[in-house]
Amino acid sequence: MIRFIKETDIERVYEIYSYYVTYTEASLEIEAPTLEQFRKRVKSIMKTYPYIVYESKDKNIIGFAYATKFMDREGYKYSVTTSIYLDPHFLGKGKGEHLYKSLLALLNVQGFYTAYAIVTKSNEKSMDFHEKIGFEPVAELDQIGYKFNKWIDTIYYAYPIKSLTKFPEPIKSINTIDFIKFF
Repeated sequence: MIRFIKETDIERVYEIYSYYVTYTEASLEIEAPTLEQFRKRVKSIMKTYPYIVYESKDKNIIGFAYATKFMDREGYKYSVTTSIYLDPHFLGKGKGEHLYKSLLALLNVQGFYTAYAIVTKSNEKSMDFHEKIGFEPVAELDQIGYKFNKWIDTIYYAYPIKSLTKFPEPIKSINTIDFIKFF
């Protein structure tokens, strides 16, 4: 089941994210935040943007996806940055695609127009995944990050959530979306 994150999910989501920080280049965060720092981060994001989890039949959280502000300037408010992380044991089983498409659908309901994903070039599985979903590469930033004693390149991917309009509607608050009715 895919649903909005709950307070009780944060520790499990933190475990999944910490793995990627500690062992991969998927996140350019060098050290995992503390659980309390991560909890504050999640709560801050979920005030405005979707933060969703994939809960297995046995009630275990196997992945999560969320969106954040793309840039600080007001003119960027119709664009978001998206992220997805799955428990490594569930990679390549279709769960991520279902989770990410749900996130993009929620962003559409809210009124966002473009989603951007930033992927490290060494993460070929993530590049393939984003392209399969419908993201297209729009920019490469060479040697933009440094982790594990090496310089890391990233690729920006863009996904058109909805067709651009001359006068976009105001963004709907995530708090106004009933996830059950949404699906």
